[in-house]
Amino acid sequence: MRREIEKSMEELKKENEKLRKKIEENRLALLNIIEDLRESEKRFRKFFENAPDYFYMVSPDGKIIDVNKSALKVLGYKKEELVGKPVFTIYAPEYQKKAKRIFQRWKKGEKIKNAELKIKTKSGEERIVLLSVDTVRDENGKIIHSISIQRDITEIRKIEEALKEREARYELIFNENPDGIFIFDREGNILDVNKTVCELLKRKKEEIIGRNIKKFISRKYYNQFKKRMELLRKGKELKPARYEVIDSEGGKHVIEISTAPIEEKGEIVAFQGIARDITVKTEIEEFLKALADTTLAGMLVYQNDYFVYVNKAAEKITGYSEEELLNMHHWELIHEDYQKLVKEIGKKRQEGKKIKPRIYEMPFYTKEGQIKWGIFSTTNITFRGRPAGLVTFMDITERKEMEEMLRESEEKYRMVVETANDAIAIVQKDIVKYANKQAEKLTGYSLKEIIGANFRKFVSKEEAKRLQAMYREALKKKITGLRRETVIIRKDGKKRYVDVSLSIISYHGGKAAIVIVHDITERKEMEEALRESETHYRTLFEAANDAIFIMDGDKFIDCNNMAAKMFGCSKKELIGKTPYEEFSPPKQPDGMDSKEKALENIRKALQGRRQFFEWRHRRLDGTTFDAEVSLNRIVVGGKSYLMAIVRDVTERKKMEEMLRESEERFRSLVENAPDAIYIITANGFEYVNPAFEKLTGYTNKEVTSPDFSFWKLIHEDDIPLIVEREKAREAGKPLPPMYSFRIVRKDGKIRWVEVTTVSIGKKREVRVVGILRDVTERKKAEEEINKLSRLHYVIGKSINESTTIRQLCRKLLKNIKEIMNVDYINVFLYDKENKKLNPIAFYGYSKDFKRKTMKSYKVDENQPWEAVKAVIERKARYVKDVKKHEPLSFNFDLYKKYDVKELYTLPLITKNEMYGVLQVMNTSNNPLKEEDKRLLKAIAGGIAAGIAKIKAEEEMMRALEEERKFKADTAHYFFNPLAIAKGYLEMAKEDGETMEKIEKALKAIERIEKVVRNIVTKGEIHE
Repeated sequence: MRREIEKSMEELKKENEKLRKKIEENRLALLNIIEDLRESEKRFRKFFENAPDYFYMVSPDGKIIDVNKSALKVLGYKKEELVGKPVFTIYAPEYQKKAKRIFQRWKKGEKIKNAELKIKTKSGEERIVLLSVDTVRDENGKIIHSISIQRDITEIRKIEEALKEREARYELIFNENPDGIFIFDREGNILDVNKTVCELLKRKKEEIIGRNIKKFISRKYYNQFKKRMELLRKGKELKPARYEVIDSEGGKHVIEISTAPIEEKGEIVAFQGIARDITVKTEIEEFLKALADTTLAGMLVYQNDYFVYVNKAAEKITGYSEEELLNMHHWELIHEDYQKLVKEIGKKRQEGKKIKPRIYEMPFYTKEGQIKWGIFSTTNITFRGRPAGLVTFMDITERKEMEEMLRESEEKYRMVVETANDAIAIVQKDIVKYANKQAEKLTGYSLKEIIGANFRKFVSKEEAKRLQAMYREALKKKITGLRRETVIIRKDGKKRYVDVSLSIISYHGGKAAIVIVHDITERKEMEEALRESETHYRTLFEAANDAIFIMDGDKFIDCNNMAAKMFGCSKKELIGKTPYEEFSPPKQPDGMDSKEKALENIRKALQGRRQFFEWRHRRLDGTTFDAEVSLNRIVVGGKSYLMAIVRDVTERKKMEEMLRESEERFRSLVENAPDAIYIITANGFEYVNPAFEKLTGYTNKEVTSPDFSFWKLIHEDDIPLIVEREKAREAGKPLPPMYSFRIVRKDGKIRWVEVTTVSIGKKREVRVVGILRDVTERKKAEEEINKLSRLHYVIGKSINESTTIRQLCRKLLKNIKEIMNVDYINVFLYDKENKKLNPIAFYGYSKDFKRKTMKSYKVDENQPWEAVKAVIERKARYVKDVKKHEPLSFNFDLYKKYDVKELYTLPLITKNEMYGVLQVMNTSNNPLKEEDKRLLKAIAGGIAAGIAKIKAEEEMMRALEEERKFKADTAHYFFNPLAIAKGYLEMAKEDGETMEKIEKALKAIERIEKVVRNIVTKGEIHE
């Protein structure tokens, strides 16, 4: 019996040792599971900490639980300064209310996506972010914390602001320029115009843009325009040209146009024209010339005792040519009896002394030596900046002869009077006694109404008194031909200017006045027009905003006030100087000698070729400025002079340089921007940068073609979003400037983009600048993070809720299929002892498919199955097309039937222990993405850890059950025989036989009982 007990005890020890090993293995398995979970947490933590966006974990009560390195770096705080603090404190004060409202929306279950806010750093700097929030919940759906992601868009906003500022500067320079600015393409089609052009043409901007320049210029300039366009396209530099343009009301304007090319990548793509309206200037020039050339009165200007200007009428009246007159003293024409008077008055006028205009009747000589009578009117003028005398005169020889004839014979007088071109009347005692036919024509009254009427009937009261005084003077001084200019009033009320010549005669026994009335209305009007023209010219000359010089050769002989102001000196300091000595630097910007270049321009201008050029001038104080110079020949008195108009363009140059630099910066910024930038109008894309071409796969030429449709780029599922935004924009509703949608590249690939738009159109004009950022990878990352978070959550939840491996795997596969949208998924468990793979769970399989594939497989090198190879190689395996994978050719019909294409197999390993494989199969309509593979790899360890945990728990339960059974069997097999032995010994004891031995046997049995009891109750072998 002892041997049996000892044998039983030995076996009990062995079983106990095996039980201890099993418990230790289970403990180690649990530790492995915990370690795997820690590894998974580390991977998530690594992603969380190193993400470029700002990550936060926020509790349901609004406290920061955790924050990543990127957020801490930009905020300038240490982690311990933020953790436990309300999340709202990181936002700028004016955005905290908005942040709280967003937080409440999140707590109510609303998904937060790209909410724009401002955060405030520790140093006080504000940054603009887009906030997106996801939620982490427990198995009961209760919120544990948020995953809050902030995308920093501060730099994007700065770029947008810079673009707006550049556009505003360009618009200001372009639209407010006093000169007309227009942009036109290589064919002459107008692309843009400024406000000045619209005002000139009296048209709205939209009536001009898109039309050809030819539509606005006079037909006589068509050939000139065509030739200049050909030269411009060849890159030729052209001088300014004059055109005549027609406004919307038919009005004609003379403009002067300067043109410059607009280049892109070294090629001329368009041109910029600057137009200056010179209509008034041209009209004045033409008017003065026409006036001087068409008047019947001779016009002479004298200066320095010589004539310096003569008109055609002066040549005709005197018989001298222009050249001959310009070489004569101004008194040489006059009869010797009057030359002294003319010299004296002329001297005073040339000295600048103011002498009232006077009218003289004097004899003068013609070229043939004839003496003729003329009526001379003289006045002071300024010519070429210096005092001069202006003489207008008419030949009155015939009139003088007629008067002489009147004195010789009454009969002859009457005949002459009746046929005279002037009105002639005899007035005696204020009553008109006689009048000729011309008086009838002049006054509008009939002779019957004139003769017998008081002369006061034809003049004003004041003028009547003056005429009476004139009569008394003639009577007293016996002056013949006393003259006076006056005004008569016609019958119709109109006034006529007349020159009255009065002489005293005897008439019917009494004194009377013979009055010759010469109608000078046209001459007076002409003189008035001339005076107004001179005044207007002088006013324009002095009030001009440009400096104006009159030059004799290369010397300044006159200038306006603006010239002195512009050059920082007095007129006196300018007169007599040259433009290239004191008032120009030695060299011009192009490197040419100022004197040589100036003299060349002067030479060409004196030949009659108008010069227009840019020039670097120097003020008296030595400072320089840029100017535009217009140099024209004018002829006065037969001599050629130059008129130079100088415009200070320093500010314009600065603005042009600023504009050029701004455009270069803008173009450099846009051309090199990593984001796609475009300008789109109602007619399609106007411009796209290289990043846009790279993003979409379309070239600039393709996109900006009129045939290219914007909708071609938009994913069909996102078209409603774009349409809805367009309707809202047309309705004037406020729209968020940034939103996301999908585009379809030229190669058919789909990319997610985040777009920011800014309207740059006028009023209702559709013209938008857009910035597209490719956020496909970010979208994928966000989706991947979201899926990974959900997968980790369902793995943890499934492990906690499952009591068996089968239950765990079924729950996991169902959730993985839903989250990742896979077609077929299964798990095989690895039986290490028997080297077999056994199917434990599967999802998506039909009965036929399941029957043929979901079976046990022996793990050895000769097996074709991917699951077996993954176990042997201990690494993931991917088959791109199982229908072409030769080792599985025996299943091709099955794969074809169910359209199975891809197969991805992952070993389930934790702590270097193989637990099985996870397999995913997708159809050709649902290709497996790279991010899906990454996610499956990321959760494979978690699944293995879950299987290991439940397997360890199952092993532990089995070991505990075996232990319980062993204890029960031990108790049964030990206590029953001992109880029987003990009973017999008790009986023997009562009989009193061999008491001592019996007592010892009982004590031994009791000791055995104690040992057995300790084994059963405590698992320990001792008494």
